[in-house]
Amino acid sequence: MKIEIEDNIVDIYNSNSEEPIYSFPKDTLADVIYSDGYYISEWINQLIGRTWIDETILYKLAKLIQQEFPNNNINWDVTYKMIDNSN
Repeated sequence: MKIEIEDNIVDIYNSNSEEPIYSFPKDTLADVIYSDGYYISEWINQLIGRTWIDETILYKLAKLIQQEFPNNNINWDVTYKMIDNSN
């Protein structure tokens, strides 16, 4: 799987696909939700339960969020634990 940004859209692709399997607006990358006393990434939270996504792409998405929106309120320790516990 891979992630690309084109025309302010984040696209997630399967390795063998030319068309994205999932897309969302880049400006929503830093969206957060408040859960159990912490701010976590809304997109990681939404995608973590999808059967087609794997841990590697979730980590890539987390790095992308950190690069594009470094001043967000996301608690990365909690978010990474969510990813680690998703298997």
